[in-house]
Amino acid sequence: SVGGQCDVKLLPKSLQCKGRAAVLSWLVQNEHSCLPPTPHDCFQFGVPSEMKSVSSVATHRTYWGFDSFRGLPDATGETYQNPLWKPGTFSDVHELSGRYHVKSKPREGIWDYIPKTRESKPLSVDEAIDKRMKQLNGHASRIRLIGGFYNESLTP
Repeated sequence: SVGGQCDVKLLPKSLQCKGRAAVLSWLVQNEHSCLPPTPHDCFQFGVPSEMKSVSSVATHRTYWGFDSFRGLPDATGETYQNPLWKPGTFSDVHELSGRYHVKSKPREGIWDYIPKTRESKPLSVDEAIDKRMKQLNGHASRIRLIGGFYNESLTP
């Protein structure tokens, strides 16, 4: 790196006569060797299952995760409806409670939460967020989880 600019000498010889797309692809994958790291916020939508191990938080200012934590919403009236996605599928309020058996066969459209006892109740969204934050050590890092469907939690 010369004066904060990426020096062409850093490119592998195999890329020095290649097209712009190949060079840009290499630069994106290797930007850390050309530019000083710039902290930035990272946003993820529909987070629980994808966020179980967030190893890149250190390079971000804050890692924001947006999710309902109640599973998928009812898609009645939507233009596109996937028959395998049922309301409540991927529900952290059920899965994290430990009070339900999860019966899942996603390719068959089966995703049920079977109560272990008659008294079984799902967690509240706040309880599910707190439990997920503990799993991610989010209270000690820069992870912030926002509960609610997008039309509830993201306002213009």
